Amino acid sequence: MSEDWSPEEVAATVADYLVMLDHELRGEPYNKKDHNRQLQSLLHDRSAGAIEFKHANISAVLVELGFPYIDGYKPRANYQQLLKDEVATNYLERESRNASLGAAGEALALEVEHRRLWDAGHKQLAAKIEHVSRSQGDGLGYDILSFETDGRDRLIEVKTTSFGAMTPFFASKREVAVSDERAQNFSLYRVFKFREAPKIFILPGSLRESCELDAVQFRASL
Repeated sequence: MSEDWSPEEVAATVADYLVMLDHELRGEPYNKKDHNRQLQSLLHDRSAGAIEFKHANISAVLVELGFPYIDGYKPRANYQQLLKDEVATNYLERESRNASLGAAGEALALEVEHRRLWDAGHKQLAAKIEHVSRSQGDGLGYDILSFETDGRDRLIEVKTTSFGAMTPFFASKREVAVSDERAQNFSLYRVFKFREAPKIFILPGSLRESCELDAVQFRASL
């Protein structure tokens, strides 16, 4: 067999690693040997040692991306690019599907917006702020309808991560389109280090101007 693993092998191994990582981060017991044996049945002639080495490669990718990793798999570099792409995509998709994290980030952004308008002496505008992803559904392309101090709309899409400020995020086709069509009103609020010490920075205008977009899934890197 060639040294490089197939996309199917890489996807299966990354998915298995991230299941173990979920258990580890939650403090739940799991058995690495059992996971290894199950993978051997899927990967066609990959040895237990080869799988462990690939898991160590995944640890190296996670360290490079600034994400947590399984301490028992010491990071080993010199991995194939396909592995890095799969890890980044898989991990970020998991985080983007974390409903509780997203809701908490939106709640923080709402608090920030209310405070901003109150401090500016615009209590009536603050009272009109609407959490539209809750009241109207999640398909508008933004999460919060807020206002500038002159009364103009401020359309806020919130993206939350428990990792660092430069962590890539996923943007939907609709979100990108709204950021284009209403660039003068649109702002992306990036909430980062949420579990440690939440912070926010703002990207106003079109996401095409402020981010590098991967057009396949609109994975945005700052």
